[in-house]
Amino acid sequence: MLDVEVWSLSIVNQPSKSIVLIGMMGAGKSCVGRCLQRQTKLALVDTDHIVALKFGISISEIFSKHGEQGFREAETQALRELAPTKPMIIVTGGGIVLREKNVDFLKRLGVIVWLHANEEALFERAYEGVSRIKFEGAQYRKDIAARALKK
Repeated sequence: MLDVEVWSLSIVNQPSKSIVLIGMMGAGKSCVGRCLQRQTKLALVDTDHIVALKFGISISEIFSKHGEQGFREAETQALRELAPTKPMIIVTGGGIVLREKNVDFLKRLGVIVWLHANEEALFERAYEGVSRIKFEGAQYRKDIAARALKK
């Protein structure tokens, strides 16, 4: 068994820290988070869900009404409210790592796992999402590439 596999199994089977899932929109964070939750029986927390509940509207509506800056501020506040002493599965939004202070919070919360998917998979998954930020086909592909390079 590879060292990575041993490490992965030790995290999943006996989590002493939170498992923090990061990656671009469409990378599979929510799906993997649900699988990990079933395996570990830890609470599952989704930062996008926390932000949407605070505003009482969908993520795409938050972006429309408050802009990306308003969303990012709420996202940072949601991270601050998570307890680093209580292990959980934390699913993050695709842009959460764009703020350095968010990365610092995430590191304190637990083990960070970056999920990667190729551009085509990202496009297919994210473009189909009903409550996600809306992009037009060609422009969305450019945005995916730009965000990937930035991260």
